[in-house]
Amino acid sequence: DYETFMPKQRGFRPQGLIAPIQRVKYTGPTIKDKFNRESRPTWDDLKDRIKNQEGNKMLEEYENAKYVEELNKNRAEKIKEQEKRYIKKLKKEYKHKRRNKTDSRSSSEDSATSSD
Repeated sequence: DYETFMPKQRGFRPQGLIAPIQRVKYTGPTIKDKFNRESRPTWDDLKDRIKNQEGNKMLEEYENAKYVEELNKNRAEKIKEQEKRYIKKLKKEYKHKRRNKTDSRSSSEDSATSSD
């Protein structure tokens, strides 16, 4: 009876299917092909690329500096506008307070003269 008992099978058991690893095949060039290809850059090509990168870096730094300058200019304009608005507001409040003081004085003087 022990001989008829089948041990449990472990692992992947395809039932008419292709194993997943075999199913996925890389279709691009192999590593060997990449090493043997003719289109690999020469030292001169690499030097030219580095020069271009340095040129691009200089251009980028220039553009960044220009952008920062523009930001600072815009920031200064905004701050100036805010200060103008604040000063205008302070002047308005000051006028309002003075008007209230003169109104209260004149009303107190009126009441003093009317009571006489």
